[in-house]
Amino acid sequence: MIAVVAGALVSLGGPATGSAAADTEAVAPPGCPAGYLCFWTGPNFTGVQGRLAERTWIPNWSALSGADCPAGNWSNCAQSFYNNAVVCTAELWSAPNYSGSKVSLSRGSALVNPPITLRVSSSSWRC
Repeated sequence: MIAVVAGALVSLGGPATGSAAADTEAVAPPGCPAGYLCFWTGPNFTGVQGRLAERTWIPNWSALSGADCPAGNWSNCAQSFYNNAVVCTAELWSAPNYSGSKVSLSRGSALVNPPITLRVSSSSWRC
């Protein structure tokens, strides 16, 4: 579940915090443009990358095609995340329709190398 991996939140370029505080000095991983939530199939920004534009709400990640994911979609597939949003905090949910456990990822923050497979099935934004 997402709540279990909350300790893996880090703010790149600044001190790690439990809530992944915003850090405007952070450098985004390669290929993650400003204004996007980027995610990868592997830990530490490895594997295939996907991304969502800031303020794009996705109630069910099974609608996001992910050919390298076991089910062919991004639901429960992404294992690392970087929020390169300009303004908003990304909210990652463990179940469809913004339900289950939630991790909030402030802009300029990452979730990398989770101790277990991260389960994300929907995402929203808090601006």
